[in-house]
Amino acid sequence: MSQQECRTSPVDSTGYLFGTFRRADGDRRPTTGTVRVEWLELLVSAGSVTRQVVAHEGQAAADGTYVICGVPALATTRVQAWSGRDSTGAFDIEFPTSGIVNFDLTVGRTRYVREQFDSTVSSSDTMASVWLRRGSGRAVGVLRDPIGQPLPNATVTVAGTGQSARTNDAGRFELVELPSGTQLFEARALGFEFLRTPVNISDADTTTLSYALSRRVLLDTVKVRAIRAAAMGRDMAEFESRRRMGIGKFFGPDELSSIDPIRLSDLLFRVPGVRVVPAMGGDRILMRGFGMGAYCSPDLWLDGMRIAYVGSMDSFIPPQWLRAVEVYPRAAMVP
Repeated sequence: MSQQECRTSPVDSTGYLFGTFRRADGDRRPTTGTVRVEWLELLVSAGSVTRQVVAHEGQAAADGTYVICGVPALATTRVQAWSGRDSTGAFDIEFPTSGIVNFDLTVGRTRYVREQFDSTVSSSDTMASVWLRRGSGRAVGVLRDPIGQPLPNATVTVAGTGQSARTNDAGRFELVELPSGTQLFEARALGFEFLRTPVNISDADTTTLSYALSRRVLLDTVKVRAIRAAAMGRDMAEFESRRRMGIGKFFGPDELSSIDPIRLSDLLFRVPGVRVVPAMGGDRILMRGFGMGAYCSPDLWLDGMRIAYVGSMDSFIPPQWLRAVEVYPRAAMVP
C-alpha cells in the first residue's frame, strides 16, 4: 500500500508509518519482510470500557519500502519487523499530532538462547527459563548529563537480550553479543529521566552510541485536604479496607507517586516472590507458585476484568494509568 492509498483509506485512523526495510550487514541492501505495529485502544460499549491491543501488519516491497496505514495520531505504538528467521527487536514509536512517521528499519542475524533463571526448578520446566535474543553485534558508547559531563554508574541494556552493563567513571560502556538490526536501547541513572530509544546494531562494525540524559524535574510538595472516604470514592475505599487486612502487597496513590515507576515491572520488582526476567518481548513477570519451587505467570485483573496478555505486562499497561495495585501471592488470598 502506498502513502497516497493510506490518505484515502476508509479506516478510522488516518496516520501511517513508512520507511525502508534494509539488512543490517555491510552493504545495508533493501530487503523484503513484514512490519507489525500495535497499540492500545479503549473501547466503549454497553456502558463499559475495555482495553484491547490493535495490530496492523504490512509487507515491504522488493525495493524495501513499506507503509503501515491506520495508526492513530498521538499513539504510542510497539513496532517489530522480521524477514525469514531474522527480526528486529520490539521497540516503541510515539506518533505526533500529524500521525505520520518516517522510520527506516534494519533486520539482521539473531540467535535465540534459552537461559535458566532458577536452579530449584528442573531444567525441563519451561516456566523456569526464558528465551533471549543474541547475536554477534557490539555496541560501545558514552552517557553524559545535560551539561555534557560523563555520567558514571548508569545502567544500559538492549531489551530482550539479557545483556547489560554499567558506565565507568568516564561514562563509557560496552555491550556484546547483541542481535543486529533495529533494537531497543535503554539507559537509566538515579536522578535522571529513563531513556528508551531504537538503535541500529550492525553486523559488520561496532556500533557507537552517545546520549545525554535529562535530569528529572522534582516539584514542591502539594498538600490537599479532603474528607478521605468522599475523596477516594468507593473503589479506593474498598482498596484501603483490603489493605488493612494485611494480606498481599498494596501500592496506593501515595506509593505510586513516590516510586513513580516507568514500567509496571519496576513496581512489581519490589514484591517478595516476584521475579522480573528479561525476555524477547520485554521483561517477563513471574511469581512463585505452589510448592515454593516453581514460577508461573500471574493472572492480571484490571478494573474487575481479567486481562489476557502475551509476554510482557510492560507493553500493555502504562503505570501512569494506575491509581492502585494489589498483588496476592496465592489465589486463596484474593478477597
